[in-house]
Parts: sequence; C-alpha cells; structure tokens
Amino acid sequence: MENSSNFVVKKINVNKMPKVLKIIFWLLPLVLFLSFISHILDNDFYFLYPTGEYIVNNGFPFKDFLSWHNNMDIIVQQWLSTIVFYYAYHYLGIAGLAALMCVCAITLYSLYYKLLYSVTDNYFISLVFSTVSLFIISVAYIITRPQIFTFNLIVLELVALELFIKKNKIGYLFIIPIISVLLVNFHSAMWMMIFVFMLPYFAQSLPVKFGKFKQKPCCSFFKLLLTAAVAFTVGLINPYGIKAMFYIFSSYGISSINDYINEMLPVTIASYDGKFLFALLLVTFYLFNKYKKGKFELRFVLLALGTFVLALSSGKSLPYFYISFGLLCASYFKDFSFEFKFDKPDKNEKVNWKKILALFAVLALVCAGAFAFSSDDNTNESNSSNSIEAKQLSMENDLDVIIDYLNTHDTDGMVLFNSFNCGQYLEFNGIPAFIDGRAELFFERNNHEADYFEDLYGFEKGTIYYSDFIDKYDFTHLIVQQSKPIVYKALLNDDCFEEIIRGDEYSLFIRK
Repeated sequence: MENSSNFVVKKINVNKMPKVLKIIFWLLPLVLFLSFISHILDNDFYFLYPTGEYIVNNGFPFKDFLSWHNNMDIIVQQWLSTIVFYYAYHYLGIAGLAALMCVCAITLYSLYYKLLYSVTDNYFISLVFSTVSLFIISVAYIITRPQIFTFNLIVLELVALELFIKKNKIGYLFIIPIISVLLVNFHSAMWMMIFVFMLPYFAQSLPVKFGKFKQKPCCSFFKLLLTAAVAFTVGLINPYGIKAMFYIFSSYGISSINDYINEMLPVTIASYDGKFLFALLLVTFYLFNKYKKGKFELRFVLLALGTFVLALSSGKSLPYFYISFGLLCASYFKDFSFEFKFDKPDKNEKVNWKKILALFAVLALVCAGAFAFSSDDNTNESNSSNSIEAKQLSMENDLDVIIDYLNTHDTDGMVLFNSFNCGQYLEFNGIPAFIDGRAELFFERNNHEADYFEDLYGFEKGTIYYSDFIDKYDFTHLIVQQSKPIVYKALLNDDCFEEIIRGDEYSLFIRK
C-alpha cells in the first residue's frame, strides 16, 4: 500500500525484525543494568576479603582466625567466592570488583534471556521479561556477595532443565552435577536450592489423572531422579564435606539473628520491598486477566509459588522469586506479538539519516540519564539501596577514627567489644573483633565453644545486665552503637567507663 508522499507503509512484526535490530535492542538494557551496580563495598565484603587472603596464603581454616575467639570451629561456606573477591580486589581494587559484578550481571542477563527464549521461542517476550526481572535484581542484589555467583548457577540449572525438556537430550542434565560442585564451593548455604528448583520439574514429570484433568509428563521422572542423586553425591566435593552441604540447616531459622539482619526478616506490605512486590503482582495479574490466550505450565506455577513463600518468610529469597515469576510470565505470554507500522522510503527516496541519528541520540540520553540518576548520591534518599550505602559510609567514617585511635595508643591486653554490624570492618583493618557479620558462626551449635551471639543479644536488649556481661568477658574497650540505648546510656552513666570518641553512630568507651 502506498501513500501520496512516495513512501511505502510497511508492517514489521517485532519477532521478525532484522537481526541487527534485535541485537541492538538486546544490548540496550545492559547499559541500564550496569549503571545501577553499586560502587560501595557491601559490609560482608570486609570479612570475605581477609578470608580469601587467608585461604590463598594458608589453606582452608577449621578454626576462626578473624575474631579473638581463637577456638571456634569454622566452616567457610563460600570459600571459592572469597578467593575470587580477594584476587579481584588485591590486584585491581574497587575497579576489579566492579568489573567482576559487571561480568556477573551480563552473564546473568544472557543466561536468563536464553532461559526465557528456550521456553517461549519469542524474542520480544523474552527480551521484555528478562529486562524487567534483571533490572529489579541488578538494582538491589548485584553486590559483593557470593549470591552473584549463585544467581547465575541457579539460572543455568533452569536452562539445562528446559533444554532437556525441549530437545529430549539427557546430555543437558550432565550440567547439573557440575553446577552442584560449583555451588557447594561458591555458596554452600544455598546449595540446597538446586533441589528446590528441581521439585516442580519432578511434579510435572509424573503422569497424573484426576477426574477430567490429565497431565502429560513433561520429561522422564527417572532421568531427573538419577540427575538429582548424582548432583547430591558430587556435593561432597568440597573442603568441609557433608557439613557444608547441610550448612543451611544450622545457619538459618534463628530468630535472634533477624533483629540484626534485615534481609532475614519476612517481607510485609509495610516494607519497601513488600510494597514493590505486591504492586508488581497486581500489575501482572491485571495483564493475565487482559490476555486470556495464555496457558500456565505447572512447573512454572509451582516455582513461582514456592519462591513466593520463601520470599514472604525471608527477604533474602526475593531475587529467586523474581527469577521464577519472570519465567512464569514469559511462559504465559509466549504467543504474544504485535506489529508496528512505519513509512519506508521507496527506492528513489533518500534515507533520512538525521531522524535515525536523532533516535539514537535520544536513546543515548536516556541511558546517560539513568546512569547519572543512579550515580547521584543525593538522588532519592528514601531509596533502600541508597540509604543502605549512606549508613555504610557513616559507619565506616566513625570506625576510621576509632581504628586510628586504637592503632596509635597502647592497646596491649585490650579485650574489645563491638556491636554486630561493625565487626567485619574492624577485622578488615587488622583488629580482631568480638563478633562480626558471620552471625551463625557465633552460636555454640556451630562453633562448639559458646553462644556469643545470644550473649550479645541479651546485652543489647537488656535481658542480661550490662555489667554482668562486661565482667564475664572482662572487656577493656567497647565500641557501642548509639542506637542501642540500653547499653549506650548505661555506659554513659557508669563512672567506671569513659566515652573517648563519639561519632555520628558509634562511640568508643574505655574502662578507667
């Protein structure tokens, strides 16, 4: 069909665009993902780095070497991650860690797009849901923690399972035991997630007949079972054996830890994450209702429901829900497509390169704006990731002054108490701490020595009288968080202690 201005009106299906355009549109979200990667070290990095340094120089530890509790048994459940972080930071500094996170983000986006496309065979839907899901994850969860490796390994597992179903080739399942070995060494606390993500596939691999409902198996139950058995067995290939494999059962579900680690708290509508989660669900359910041609696959429904329950019980599981929910949505909308029209000049008409260049200029400005927005420390102070970074920097500023004082004064015979969040930063700077961010390690059931965390909890909550706690360990120096008023006020009013340094959040007290 021609119009009156020597232009031909042409329709293009979004899934049948030229390959070069598909590549361009696939690459554009990467600019957004990478612009939101944090340039602030996560607090856990401060115990991950010295752990990696220790392993590189001394081998695998079985007794703690960071705190001043030298007799605690220890399992470094993320030992391989600590080595990667150590080498990245030791040789390249912050730039090395940023590059590592960028590589992990790009790999995750590529694998997740591959996963969605293997399920949908739909370029547009795969691009949309991989972009949305990975944007959410990149903003809050691509940080200097072992989870950046875990995300990639879990998505790779899903890719292997879906390709096995699609092509009916058992060779794809051989990847899963390899993933098992990698995950138990990169992040053994999450090793069990391999089998959690396999459960929905077991459910859909069974022939089920219930009344008029009849389920056709999606794959071989026996082959899945054999793969799971092999994956479980090879999990023993790690320095700590079966203890690392079952580390999750001794490190989670401790109620007192939840008061100190926000990500362990349940997700509720009152929280920032909860509001976003439920708003996302409302929008998606509206789209499900508007588009009635889609069909739900049992395995994707079970994945989404299972990870949703995990997310409600602990915010730490939210990214796994976003991965599963994006997969469910892509599967439901896999047949969706649309066409757009544009005026194509006929052969005698010159191409309007000005318009094309203007379009790319607009796209470049949008990407630059996103980068500037994410990099501006004064932007959106209520944003959770920004506020966390601000608190981190404030804590480090306070502790730097205290560390300088301790390093320039005679501290022979010092027995140091410190609040929970600041322990790893002290250890990173060469000062053994009373407690640090490895919360589960400080319980007797793990360290086989004493319940240091329960003592800390009772001290700061007031269920243990402050002077009894101090006398038990014979503390000479105390780094106290001012937001713990029971402890802080007690020391201020005790003539036996003097507040030597007072920062914005942390104070140093010395026994007179």
